[in-house]
Amino acid sequence: MIWNGTLQIQRLEKEDSGNYMVTVYQRDGKLKAEENIMFLVQDPVPQPILTGDCVNKSVSVKCEAKHKAKDEAKEKAKDEAFMIELIQPNGKKIQRNATVLEWRAWNSGMFRCVAKNQVSEKMAEKLMVSAVEAAEIQWCKLMNRHEARSNVQQMYCASFVVSSGWLPQRSDTSATSSSIPLFMPLSQPHGSRLDVTVDTVKHMC
Repeated sequence: MIWNGTLQIQRLEKEDSGNYMVTVYQRDGKLKAEENIMFLVQDPVPQPILTGDCVNKSVSVKCEAKHKAKDEAKEKAKDEAFMIELIQPNGKKIQRNATVLEWRAWNSGMFRCVAKNQVSEKMAEKLMVSAVEAAEIQWCKLMNRHEARSNVQQMYCASFVVSSGWLPQRSDTSATSSSIPLFMPLSQPHGSRLDVTVDTVKHMC
């Protein structure tokens, strides 16, 4: 306690959290005011980690924010929960009071993960594209290089949809940058066929 009546806590710790009773007296000793104040001590939130896996046409997203244990004795201590917020590409938000939030989304795009409490807030973001959508993008890019007539290539790119059945089954779909060979026969307007090899389809999630 300092001269003007202010309570100053040195070396603040979480154990200092709690209810504090503030009482104010007049010079003659009579009680003037009394009030309860809830005092909360929190650590700044850790940097969240945002990861994702491609599952057919969907994207499985995981947002995690955990403090590293300061010593082995605290390894088994209960994780401090934060407000975890996952923002999908369409703007929808999912919130949990936890340290881990998992979600499966059917829309690809930019995902944002926010960890926050009453004293700090941190964010991570990542672009995630399903393997099917990535195949469509790469296929249209190849058509732009192989087809000279712009009206034809635009028609192909606008109408072509990659079926998930054409994608080879892989056990390592969680890889962040793995190429998938994709062979697609293309029927051109004059009846001949053009075999296009797409070998640059990458998992971006």
